[in-house]
Amino acid sequence: MKDICIEFSDILPGYFSQNNSKANDCLDELVRKINNSTAEAIILFTKQSNFAAIIGAAVKYSLNRTWIASDTWSTSEKLSSLSGIEKAGEVFGFISKRNEVPGFKDYVISSMFNATTNAILNNYMTQFCPTKSEENRESNFPLKKTAKKILKCLDPMDLTNYIDQDASYHTYLAVEVIVEGLRSLLKCDHRQCKRSTNFTALEVQ
Repeated sequence: MKDICIEFSDILPGYFSQNNSKANDCLDELVRKINNSTAEAIILFTKQSNFAAIIGAAVKYSLNRTWIASDTWSTSEKLSSLSGIEKAGEVFGFISKRNEVPGFKDYVISSMFNATTNAILNNYMTQFCPTKSEENRESNFPLKKTAKKILKCLDPMDLTNYIDQDASYHTYLAVEVIVEGLRSLLKCDHRQCKRSTNFTALEVQ
């Protein structure tokens, strides 16, 4: 592609999405930079909380640009439901291929019902359960129906419905890439590896 240049590049600080004067000053400076630039497209590789602040400002100040969304926030419901989003311009997003991790649902179910111990799953299953004091308080002072629903423990059979397919599949692919890199580096087959484990991180490709 020809006649394309990068006018500016910014690295957002960790406090960017916080609601304080320091973060607000940083956002104002970014808005001024975008408004004064001739850039027609803005690429945002950032987390959802940062994008929400930037796009909110883009709508407020009508920063009509073409926004390129990374897969972190391209499918965000906040974006599609944002009032006045047309004032910010057009938004194009990219997402990686969606799929299920092979055998993951079966593993989750077997980990819950085959008498195995899984601290992570147990914690997730009980994080919305009421404590003894809450149970006693509920018996003395009945809660509203919505509050009772929040305190109700998650049904084990429904646990697989709460799997974040995007996050789990991306993690699966990342691990697969590292495994294949190590297998190639160590010259491994299904039984053994020919090379020693003395190598640098840069050698894993």
